[in-house]
Amino acid sequence: MATYFFPSCKVQKQFPESSQRLQKYLQERWQITITGCCRQNHQQLQPTDAAFFVCNTCAHILTESSAAGQIRSVWELIDQDAAFPFPDYQNEVMTVQDCWLSSDRPEMQQAVRSLMHKMHIQPQELPDNLAKTRFCRINISANTAQLAPGLAAKTGQMTPEERQEHLQQINTDKVVCYCRPCLTEINEAGLKGYHLLQLLFPETE
Repeated sequence: MATYFFPSCKVQKQFPESSQRLQKYLQERWQITITGCCRQNHQQLQPTDAAFFVCNTCAHILTESSAAGQIRSVWELIDQDAAFPFPDYQNEVMTVQDCWLSSDRPEMQQAVRSLMHKMHIQPQELPDNLAKTRFCRINISANTAQLAPGLAAKTGQMTPEERQEHLQQINTDKVVCYCRPCLTEINEAGLKGYHLLQLLFPETE
């Protein structure tokens, strides 16, 4: 059995320092092999292998196109590490924004909230959350649809107009996301969005 981490090409590009710190942690703490893009490297996985992801699109591709026996978010792994050096955000209240792509992953959603508590962040919930979440800005490409046809067929995503109405319900200074397209929408609306990766592995100024 081998265990791999798919670091997400776009997440690495947007958060280079935090991504490198995460990869170093996974290698040193869990002896996990860092691999490349899920679109090519999913083919290397065997039924006895485990794969961890940081990107919700990667999760769908790995689930549908790989043979891996276990596919989990990296948030769940960090959440079970009693020795992790959690940053302290001093009980600040932050809205948690669930992603439409994660609506069928309750273990990941609960791990996100657990990690927020461990960083002394008080999660503020929105009506559209957990299994009900429909928020995400993602546009599914033809290549993604080929690798993850179930994702392409997934229904219920908010329209742009619905997303704007949803954003008006947020009344905290900061919003925690675990999806890049969600984060983009949050920040372009003039809110202060933070990816969970940034909070767990803060980049130096």
